[in-house]
Amino acid sequence: MNSSEYLPDPQRAPDDVNRRPLIGLLSATGFAQTGNVLSLVVVPWLVYQITGSGAQTGLVGFAAAAPLVLAGLFGGVFIDRIGHARTALLAEILSGVFLALIPILHLTIGLEVWAIAALVFISNLFSAPGMAARRSLIPDVAERASMTLERANSLEQIMNRLPQLLAPLAAGGLMAVFHPANVIWLTVALVWLSALSIAVAVRDAAPILDQQAASYWTDLAAGFRFVIQDRLMRVLVLVLAFTNLLEAPLSIVLPIYSDEILSGPVDLGIVMAALGIGLLIGVSVYALIGHRLPRSWIFIGGLCGIGATYFGLAMLPGLWVAASILFLTGIMAGPVNPMLSTIYQERVPANMRGRVFAIAGAVSLSMMPFGRLLGGMVIDWFGLSTLLLMQAIGFAAIGVVMLLLPALRLLDAGKTAPQAQPVAAVPIRDARPGTGLTNR
Repeated sequence: MNSSEYLPDPQRAPDDVNRRPLIGLLSATGFAQTGNVLSLVVVPWLVYQITGSGAQTGLVGFAAAAPLVLAGLFGGVFIDRIGHARTALLAEILSGVFLALIPILHLTIGLEVWAIAALVFISNLFSAPGMAARRSLIPDVAERASMTLERANSLEQIMNRLPQLLAPLAAGGLMAVFHPANVIWLTVALVWLSALSIAVAVRDAAPILDQQAASYWTDLAAGFRFVIQDRLMRVLVLVLAFTNLLEAPLSIVLPIYSDEILSGPVDLGIVMAALGIGLLIGVSVYALIGHRLPRSWIFIGGLCGIGATYFGLAMLPGLWVAASILFLTGIMAGPVNPMLSTIYQERVPANMRGRVFAIAGAVSLSMMPFGRLLGGMVIDWFGLSTLLLMQAIGFAAIGVVMLLLPALRLLDAGKTAPQAQPVAAVPIRDARPGTGLTNR
């Protein structure tokens, strides 16, 4: 495979351009992410209202984030073996089943914090491979739609960011009327709609690993080897691990900030929506001109924007100042994720995407559970403002380190096309006839 396969083909006949798989994948992403954002608002609020403890809220945040690492480290092989589309479908169905048990327990025997932690852990254990599988499908659906990777990834990120604009407002309004546990029913419905979108529109086109030709551990090792031997990916995932350590407490900070400094769940919805609007604008700008911008500028600008956010919030401003800070942060940080997705897709062979994307994501998120856990403890021990200042200083330090790393120059060094063979020779079987990204 070469990088030209990711560019619109001017010779492709109009009848050969099929946008239905792309639309189905984007719809699935939008539904799933809307459900994720709703739960990201509702679950911490529910736990904090039950316990009044930042530490226990952080503990549930740890339980929600840990599966993102575990499933990424060990589940990527199954994505490549089962198939990207099949994994995305099954993951969302099973994730919704366990999430639905939260409101069921509330309506029957009652909710305990340990039960909430266990259920979000299991739900995300299935959800995490689903996210990696959906992203593994992007190069194939983009090619079928005759679309560049930059634009396809930007559209995918827009579908990730739109829910951050709308879902927090919806969650705040719904929690003002209904018990937070009952709002989770909406999350379950959205997750299952995501599965339905995959089922009706998307099929696997990438080759699938031959389960008989190599052991699970051999396939897993090949994925790790690829990440380790690719210098740029190695640096990016390690840097992202530390930025996620610092950024992870934000999901705890904003509910507590809204409860103690602002005026409750409606204000929480407003500040999270402001962040969502900024992110949406940033992603949209990248979709239009991202291929012309130096990638190093995008990455460093995003880090600076996030660090500035925490300096501003540490002053504990009121609603509209806090919302404005988060809005500006979103604009600067918005292009980072679609740019990183494009870089990964340019560098990873199709039959290794599931493993490499899952492993890279897992390493990047590996510090997030500890960030949420430690963030809750710092709030209880030293206060909200202290945590925010610590986060701001940490981001400033990472920005300085990134400027000194030679690998930063590789961001602007041009595209590296995925090779036909992965780093380690891993047997594959061709996709069966008729199982390409065609309409069902």
